[in-house]
Amino acid sequence: MEYIDNHVFFAGKNFKLEGVISSPKEESSRPGVIICHPHPAYGGDMNNNVVLGIKEPLEKEGFVILRFNFRGVNLSEGSYGEGKGEIEDVIAALSFMKIQARVDNNRLFLSGYSFGAWVGLKAALKVKDLKAVAGISPLLECLTLNF
Repeated sequence: MEYIDNHVFFAGKNFKLEGVISSPKEESSRPGVIICHPHPAYGGDMNNNVVLGIKEPLEKEGFVILRFNFRGVNLSEGSYGEGKGEIEDVIAALSFMKIQARVDNNRLFLSGYSFGAWVGLKAALKVKDLKAVAGISPLLECLTLNF
């Protein structure tokens, strides 16, 4: 399946965030997934090899994919938010995905790696719009999930 990558900026809480939306050329409503990157203080960004490894099989399944940089990373404005700010960034990314014409809002998913998995799981507790969440190597010592 042939994909198009579009470099985008979307509104965070008080500043803009940088991302890339990858979508199939074929015009139809598709499930959407947001991929969250590892810790920014250790070089994590949306081009991390694990983030790209998550993206590849999702493309084969026809998902619309948003990977983005947390606040303060590359062209995203702001500065590191000690996890709480990055949770807000994930919620902003979800809001952005929901207004994309090609995304089926009944099939929204979230994935992340390491710090991105932890932040994504925490954000998922605050929203009701996600069909499923997958975390790869979340920071379990920091994770307190109360269901």
